[in-house]
Amino acid sequence: MKKNFKKEMKEAKTAVKKAKKEVKEAEVATSIAQKEVFDVAKISRGEKRKKLTKAVRNLEKAVFSAEESVEATQEADYELEELKD
Repeated sequence: MKKNFKKEMKEAKTAVKKAKKEVKEAEVATSIAQKEVFDVAKISRGEKRKKLTKAVRNLEKAVFSAEESVEATQEADYELEELKD
C-alpha cells in the first residue's frame, strides 16, 4: 500500500512540475504576442487599430490568467512537497 502511494505521489509531482513549466511557457509566449500586437497597433490606423487594440487587451487578460495559473501550480507543488512522508 505504501509503495503504491509513493508511486502515485511521484507521478503527481511530475505532472505538477510539467504543468508548471508549460503554464510558464504559455505566459511568456502570450506576453511576447501581446507586445508584438501592440507594436503593430501603434503603426496602424482606423478600424485595424481598434481591432488590434482589442486584441492587445485580450492578450493582456490572457497574460493575467496565465500568471494566476502559474501561482496555482506553484501552490499545488508546495502542497505536494508538504506531504512528504
